[in-house]
Amino acid sequence: DQKGKSPESECNKISEEPKCNEDKICSWHKEVKAGEKHCKFNSTKAKEKGVAVTQTQTAGGTEATTDKCKGKLEDTCKKESNCKWEGETCKDSSILVNKQLALSVVSAAFAALLF
Repeated sequence: DQKGKSPESECNKISEEPKCNEDKICSWHKEVKAGEKHCKFNSTKAKEKGVAVTQTQTAGGTEATTDKCKGKLEDTCKKESNCKWEGETCKDSSILVNKQLALSVVSAAFAALLF
C-alpha cells in the first residue's frame, strides 16, 4: 500500500540494483552524487507499465515562484523577466511556461505510445 508515501521515497528504500529495476516505477542510476540514492522514481517507466502514480510536489516549489511577482508596482513588474502585468496585479508568467512545457511533455509521451 503506497497511500501517503511518495513514489520517490519508496524507490529510495531499495538498495539492490536487480530489485530496483524489477519495480514498476523505479530505475537504478549507477552514477549519482554523494548522498543521493541509486534507486529513483521513474515516471516514464511507471506510465509504460500502466501504473497511475502522482508525484508529490514540495509545497515551497510553486509558492516561491508565484510570490516573487506579487505586490510589485506596474513599472517594476514589466521590467522583471518572469513577471507580467495583468489587469491590476503583477503575475508570474513562468507558471504559464511550466504548464505549457508539462503539456508538451505529456503530448510527446502520448504520441510515442501511438507509434
